[in-house]
Amino acid sequence: MLKKVNNKIILTEEEINILNKYNITVNNMTSLDELLFMIDKKLNEFELDEDEIDELDLVSKSIAERKYYNYTNE
Repeated sequence: MLKKVNNKIILTEEEINILNKYNITVNNMTSLDELLFMIDKKLNEFELDEDEIDELDLVSKSIAERKYYNYTNE
């Protein structure tokens, strides 16, 4: 189920939980592009193990796909 995080971003509860787990705070972000940038930045950190990278990568892909289908025609 999708949950409105702020006026610009809607995520699933699972995505929110995973982002919180990696200290990615969504509340102050103004766009999905900014969120995707922060996830990418976190993915490039050296202390993440393979499972953590996979988890964040799945969230990133899910958000990018939602962005494509929901916001492309705006």
